Amino acid sequence: MAQFLKKMNLKSMGCDPSAARRLPNDNDKMEIAVIGGIATGTKSGENRSGNSDFWTALQGTFEGVVLQTGEGIPTGTVYTSGLCFLPGGFQDLIEGQLAGSDGAMQVQFALKIYAQRSDKGSGAIGYRYLAEALQKPSAHDAMAPIRALMGEHTHVYLGPPPAPEQPVPPAPPVPPALEAPAPAKEQKKKH
Repeated sequence: MAQFLKKMNLKSMGCDPSAARRLPNDNDKMEIAVIGGIATGTKSGENRSGNSDFWTALQGTFEGVVLQTGEGIPTGTVYTSGLCFLPGGFQDLIEGQLAGSDGAMQVQFALKIYAQRSDKGSGAIGYRYLAEALQKPSAHDAMAPIRALMGEHTHVYLGPPPAPEQPVPPAPPVPPALEAPAPAKEQKKKH
């Protein structure tokens, strides 16, 4: 059973990519995790530190499995989350496909993430990330299958059509009164 994470990233999954620095040869790599899901948008905010650093996460449905082994590493643990942070360029690729879609697009992806020992070009950290696409990230219109099912019936429903106007029939003639004339009053004779 998957464990829920408020936000999914390699650190929250318990991975330690810095362990790649201890690999014997430059360019040796180690498996870290598999992360995949369906990104439907992004969410941005400012770090709480107040130093004007901003973050962007993918929003959607995501699962990740820890592949890394080692002491204190939760190897084989499956996680799920609605927010996902991928290492730099991998997330940028997915964000680019979502850009400007106003929530109409989804990007499906599955990546196996590695940490590679690197003494060159990665600054002081001594490793860099690599990824193998288990499924090429692909964007598609989430509503397209629904629209296809709806076919020509995709107009807006405004209620039933108005009933055709029918002329108001004239009122029936009033039947003649069936009353008898009122009896004449007797007049009293004066004597």
